[in-house]
Amino acid sequence: MPAPRHRNRFAAEPLPVTRAFNETDVSDKPRGIRNRAVIGPGRVAAITEEYRQRLESLLAVDEGIAEILAALRATGELDNTLIVFTADNGFFHGEHRVQTGKVLHYEPSTRVPLILRGPGLPRGAVRSQLVANIDLAPTIVAAARATAGRAMDGRPLQPFARDEPLFSARDILLETTGYTALRSPLFVYVEHSTNEQELYDLSADPNQLTSLHASAGHAPLKAELAARLAKLRACAGGTCRKGASLGLRVRYRRGHSKGRVCARGPVSVAVVGLDIGRVSGALFYGGNRRVQVDRRPPFRALVPRTFLRTTSRVRAIASLKDSRVATLDWRVRSCPAK
Repeated sequence: MPAPRHRNRFAAEPLPVTRAFNETDVSDKPRGIRNRAVIGPGRVAAITEEYRQRLESLLAVDEGIAEILAALRATGELDNTLIVFTADNGFFHGEHRVQTGKVLHYEPSTRVPLILRGPGLPRGAVRSQLVANIDLAPTIVAAARATAGRAMDGRPLQPFARDEPLFSARDILLETTGYTALRSPLFVYVEHSTNEQELYDLSADPNQLTSLHASAGHAPLKAELAARLAKLRACAGGTCRKGASLGLRVRYRRGHSKGRVCARGPVSVAVVGLDIGRVSGALFYGGNRRVQVDRRPPFRALVPRTFLRTTSRVRAIASLKDSRVATLDWRVRSCPAK
């Protein structure tokens, strides 16, 4: 219900329509979707009106945000305040024949905006890492420089905001009483309480029109995602934050400078771990300089010592065949030239 001052501000706004709107063939969907009737013209008009009123109601939210920011600025606290702007869910407007509501695992409901503003966060930066509401509490704790009283499932988002190529290779759990689902960067796998399943490849099918759960060619992928989903269901604390089982093997000729170990020559870096068979490529850095790209095993590189003069870090960004990405870092100092 919009505020009276904002009524009809968006009276002519068209309803955004994707290929998922009023989906024609829902034979691959679970029974709860198959039982929904095709949406008629009258209901389309009602959905459009509801969408317009949602936009109008947000104008009052905008005004409230402006007042909060003005108060923070007036008290001198704006630059010392973390602002988190998000939503707990999206809403359906006819996608997959769902006329309204939320909770379902499809993208209109599960994918929501997230905006952070505050100390130590880059201005105007856009990031593509997959994050979730479990990350909000750790983010607030980190901003407050506090200590959590219990183990948290998520990760603080400040490092992701400051470091664009930082990826965790973890999956996100979607969970209600009716289903559990795994969301990776490009796949959604769902297990319903009715024993029905769904599997979507978001790169080829962003509107989730064709479930691949019955595809023989996708059976190995479904089995892997099902195993990962089972682990997520039972996770707590650090196990929820764990991504692919990968790490770096770093070797170099050791020297000493000011009582600390340093590299006297080039540094050999290799991606290793239990999930190495799932890696499709790796991009290697020495400090902030790119060294090389490997698209076939063994995934390794030789980092010149001169690359480590300004920053003491070697990095590999490993891409997995299942669409996840893992950023692997190792600190190593370059010995000063003699």
